[in-house]
Amino acid sequence: MRIHHTFLAVALAALTACGAKTSDPGAADATLAGDADDALLAELPGTDADATTAVDVLSADTSPAVPTCGPQAAFDPTASGAAPGAPVGDLTLPTLDGDWNLAKNWTGCDSYVFVFTAPDAKYTYAHALWSSAPADLLKNSPTNVHYFFGSYDADDDAANATVQKQKDRFDAALAKLTPEKQAAWDGRLHYIAVVPFNLDGWLGAALQKAGVFGLAIDRQQTWRELGSLALPGANPTLKSLVYEVQRLEYEAKNLNAEAADKATVVPLWDHVNGGNGWGPPKVYADVTLPDAAQMAKFDTLTLDMAHGCKDGLDANCPDWDREAYMNVCDYTTESAAGVAMACQTGTDTMDCACAKPDGRSSAGKRACNADGKGYGVCECPCDTEFARQITSYKRQGRWLTDESALLPLLKKGGKVRFRYDTPDGWLLTASLRLSTQGKATRPTTILPLWHGEQYDETYNGKFKPIDVAVPATAKSVKIVAIITGHGSGTDSLNCAEFCAHDHLFSVGGKTFTKAHPLAGTGQGCLQQATTGAIPNQFGTWPYGRAGWCPGMDVQVWTADVTAQVKPGQTATVSYQALIGGKAFVPVWTGGGDYKPVIRMSSWLEFEE
Repeated sequence: MRIHHTFLAVALAALTACGAKTSDPGAADATLAGDADDALLAELPGTDADATTAVDVLSADTSPAVPTCGPQAAFDPTASGAAPGAPVGDLTLPTLDGDWNLAKNWTGCDSYVFVFTAPDAKYTYAHALWSSAPADLLKNSPTNVHYFFGSYDADDDAANATVQKQKDRFDAALAKLTPEKQAAWDGRLHYIAVVPFNLDGWLGAALQKAGVFGLAIDRQQTWRELGSLALPGANPTLKSLVYEVQRLEYEAKNLNAEAADKATVVPLWDHVNGGNGWGPPKVYADVTLPDAAQMAKFDTLTLDMAHGCKDGLDANCPDWDREAYMNVCDYTTESAAGVAMACQTGTDTMDCACAKPDGRSSAGKRACNADGKGYGVCECPCDTEFARQITSYKRQGRWLTDESALLPLLKKGGKVRFRYDTPDGWLLTASLRLSTQGKATRPTTILPLWHGEQYDETYNGKFKPIDVAVPATAKSVKIVAIITGHGSGTDSLNCAEFCAHDHLFSVGGKTFTKAHPLAGTGQGCLQQATTGAIPNQFGTWPYGRAGWCPGMDVQVWTADVTAQVKPGQTATVSYQALIGGKAFVPVWTGGGDYKPVIRMSSWLEFEE
């Protein structure tokens, strides 16, 4: 959380001495989101209490996260980083309760969050944050965290007085909590008794170089930036720190899972620039998977994906929430070598044979070489979706996504090509994690069903029932889908991003529904900080969307239809999308230019 939205890395002391003027970081964060999202501030309702009980691909758990402490990271005494993204060194803080030392209190199970204020009246953001209700933080925060409060006063005596007043406010709030809650916070609230700029060690030096009003240290001993602690259209609050801690808990849980999965790791990208504008996608990863025999032993596949930014700073991240797609490419079934034959460069092409990841045939092209004496390698299509994320409003993130249902797309093993599509310049770091977790069945075959279309009154008529031969060896059968709704501001229901469309798959007389009850709610995505949504973004991130959130991976949805089919016989699968039990008939408002669309990839998957 930098001092203002222009992200000037200038120490507060220097700013005050120079009489510099700063913009107010508490001004509506939606200024980075564009006029379309600004309009939603007035249109979207508040949190829908009923939505939290509905079944959705996104969790709606808003309770304090339960600390998840797996293999603890020992404190690294050799670390000396003093910038966001770096492992920090040891730290001793003079507090109102005596000296507090980071290494001595390190458990590997806690996060550490710092909040600073300043006496100058122009820093309205810091003042609003500092003076917001302590009770909202104490009641909602996980308790495996230490909070530190400091003030950029003119001298240590003034700083001491400022934090003493803050301590009094927190003590009053603590007194109203249950004895159990009070005990949980014992020794976890700290008040820095000197001007933070004057601290010895890395923290004081770092604050002198880059004045910030908040930072965190995660359970891996890494300096983490805080985002905007002001929800769109509101003042910053201490409660927003809760979402930061929940995010750190989510990441720690994923790291614990990775430490335990004994996976075969296949790297895809390492800080590769994924942005290529709106032109043809160009970001590929050519990897070698284990062979088919080894692939057949795996029952679990996860994607570890991170979106980073230049120098590891949120300030250098792209501004917008955009769709990002990862595809697995078709592969050639011909010789990889070129074909010698006279041809016209720039115009002549030659057909070649390819196969899709699910085993169906496809066609590729060979282009005439620059010398006009032959055709080059077979270029196969790359249109099979494998994973989907939504980029954030100017914050970095990392997700661990269960892609096990799509294992059959990789079953041939060996050389495989992946492609990543996003218009913005995120630095991509990703790997596949293949493991055997002893599941009762494992995915072996997957057959494509339908893809999404423009969402209007003609939508359902585009999807005809599909007859599928169920393998005699199938022990489990599942519908698998990746579905999100996009487009807004063009119809009366604000579809398809902010309207609650249901997707109904019917097999053997029973219907299985992927619902989106959080779409259009005021805090539907805020509720997802515990399950992967990057919190405190610089845009309209809290509002519930249809199957997605800014700064979050899109979950692969599955429905077990085993009981509705018979191995060795034909099953009929049908599909439709409804809103409130009825087909969508848009009432166009004449506004906007992004009409409703459903982005869908769907399959029928068989497991043995």
